[in-house]
Amino acid sequence: MEVICDRTSRTLRTALNPPSWLKGKYMAVRYEDLVDNPIKTLRLVYRFVNLTANHDIESFAMNMTSGTSSSSKPFIVSARNATQAASAWRTLLSIQRNKTSRRLLSPLNGFAWIRARKNSW
Repeated sequence: MEVICDRTSRTLRTALNPPSWLKGKYMAVRYEDLVDNPIKTLRLVYRFVNLTANHDIESFAMNMTSGTSSSSKPFIVSARNATQAASAWRTLLSIQRNKTSRRLLSPLNGFAWIRARKNSW
Protein backbone atom coordinates (compact mmCIF):
# COMPACT_ATOMS: atom_id res chain seq x y z
CA MET A 1 0.00 0.00 0.00
CA GLU A 2 2.85 2.39 0.82
CA VAL A 3 4.46 1.80 -2.57
CA ILE A 4 1.22 2.55 -4.45
CA CYS A 5 0.53 5.67 -2.39
CA ASP A 6 4.11 6.91 -2.79
CA ARG A 7 4.12 6.37 -6.57
CA THR A 8 0.73 8.03 -6.95
CA SER A 9 1.88 11.00 -4.91
CA ARG A 10 5.12 11.36 -6.90
CA THR A 11 3.31 11.07 -10.22
CA LEU A 12 0.79 13.70 -9.23
CA ARG A 13 3.44 16.10 -7.93
CA THR A 14 5.26 15.74 -11.25
CA ALA A 15 2.03 16.35 -13.18
CA LEU A 16 1.21 19.48 -11.18
CA ASN A 17 4.76 20.87 -11.43
CA PRO A 18 6.02 19.28 -14.64
CA PRO A 19 9.51 19.56 -16.05
CA SER A 20 9.68 21.55 -19.29
CA TRP A 21 9.61 18.46 -21.52
CA LEU A 22 6.31 17.31 -19.94
CA LYS A 23 4.41 20.63 -19.93
CA GLY A 24 1.25 20.41 -21.99
CA LYS A 25 1.76 16.68 -22.64
CA TYR A 26 0.23 15.21 -19.51
CA MET A 27 -3.25 15.50 -18.07
CA ALA A 28 -4.06 14.26 -14.59
CA VAL A 29 -7.58 12.82 -14.40
CA ARG A 30 -9.15 11.89 -11.10
CA TYR A 31 -11.10 8.64 -11.07
CA GLU A 32 -13.76 10.40 -9.00
CA ASP A 33 -14.27 13.00 -11.75
CA LEU A 34 -14.57 10.28 -14.37
CA VAL A 35 -17.23 8.39 -12.43
CA ASP A 36 -19.11 11.47 -11.20
CA ASN A 37 -19.30 13.06 -14.64
CA PRO A 38 -18.00 10.65 -17.30
CA ILE A 39 -19.12 12.59 -20.39
CA LYS A 40 -17.67 15.92 -19.27
CA THR A 41 -14.41 14.32 -18.16
CA LEU A 42 -14.04 12.30 -21.37
CA ARG A 43 -14.67 15.42 -23.45
CA LEU A 44 -11.95 17.26 -21.52
CA VAL A 45 -9.55 14.41 -22.22
CA TYR A 46 -10.53 14.31 -25.91
CA ARG A 47 -10.00 18.06 -26.17
CA PHE A 48 -6.62 17.73 -24.45
CA VAL A 49 -5.42 15.14 -26.98
CA ASN A 50 -7.02 17.04 -29.87
CA LEU A 51 -9.59 14.40 -30.81
CA THR A 52 -13.31 14.59 -31.48
CA ALA A 53 -15.54 13.04 -28.84
CA ASN A 54 -16.87 9.62 -29.77
CA HIS A 55 -20.52 8.84 -28.97
CA ASP A 56 -19.90 5.08 -28.70
CA ILE A 57 -17.17 5.55 -26.11
CA GLU A 58 -19.31 8.05 -24.19
CA SER A 59 -22.20 5.56 -24.17
CA PHE A 60 -19.85 2.80 -22.99
CA ALA A 61 -18.51 5.03 -20.20
CA MET A 62 -22.02 5.94 -19.07
CA ASN A 63 -23.03 2.28 -19.07
CA MET A 64 -19.94 1.16 -17.16
CA THR A 65 -20.20 3.90 -14.52
CA SER A 66 -23.96 4.02 -14.03
CA GLY A 67 -24.75 0.39 -13.39
CA THR A 68 -26.79 -0.59 -10.37
CA SER A 69 -24.68 -3.54 -9.32
CA SER A 70 -21.66 -3.75 -7.10
CA SER A 71 -19.12 -6.51 -6.82
CA SER A 72 -16.75 -7.87 -4.24
CA LYS A 73 -14.49 -8.79 -7.17
CA PRO A 74 -12.91 -5.46 -8.15
CA PHE A 75 -11.08 -6.75 -11.23
CA ILE A 76 -14.17 -8.16 -12.93
CA VAL A 77 -15.24 -5.68 -15.60
CA SER A 78 -18.97 -5.04 -15.41
CA ALA A 79 -21.42 -2.17 -15.34
CA ARG A 80 -21.63 -1.00 -11.76
CA ASN A 81 -22.29 2.02 -9.62
CA ALA A 82 -18.87 3.59 -10.08
CA THR A 83 -19.46 6.38 -7.57
CA GLN A 84 -20.06 3.72 -4.93
CA ALA A 85 -17.01 1.77 -6.09
CA ALA A 86 -14.81 4.90 -5.95
CA SER A 87 -15.54 5.38 -2.28
CA ALA A 88 -15.75 1.71 -1.28
CA TRP A 89 -12.25 1.73 0.23
CA ARG A 90 -13.58 4.00 2.99
CA THR A 91 -16.01 1.35 4.18
CA LEU A 92 -14.40 -1.92 3.10
CA LEU A 93 -10.94 -1.45 4.58
CA SER A 94 -10.32 -2.03 8.24
CA ILE A 95 -10.20 1.12 10.37
CA GLN A 96 -6.42 0.77 10.67
CA ARG A 97 -5.88 0.38 6.91
CA ASN A 98 -8.24 3.28 6.27
CA LYS A 99 -6.23 5.51 8.62
CA THR A 100 -2.98 4.33 7.03
CA SER A 101 -4.33 5.06 3.54
CA ARG A 102 -5.44 8.54 4.54
CA ARG A 103 -2.06 9.26 6.14
CA LEU A 104 -0.08 7.99 3.16
CA LEU A 105 -2.27 9.86 0.68
CA SER A 106 -2.44 13.10 2.67
CA PRO A 107 -0.03 14.86 0.26
CA LEU A 108 -2.75 14.48 -2.38
CA ASN A 109 -5.45 16.20 -0.33
CA GLY A 110 -5.08 19.52 -2.13
CA PHE A 111 -5.65 17.85 -5.47
CA ALA A 112 -8.68 15.87 -4.39
CA TRP A 113 -11.29 18.61 -4.76
CA ILE A 114 -9.79 22.08 -4.62
CA ARG A 115 -7.29 21.61 -7.43
CA ALA A 116 -9.87 19.98 -9.68
CA ARG A 117 -12.34 22.83 -9.13
CA LYS A 118 -9.64 25.41 -9.90
CA ASN A 119 -9.04 23.64 -13.21
CA SER A 120 -12.72 24.25 -14.10
CA TRP A 121 -13.84 20.66 -13.79
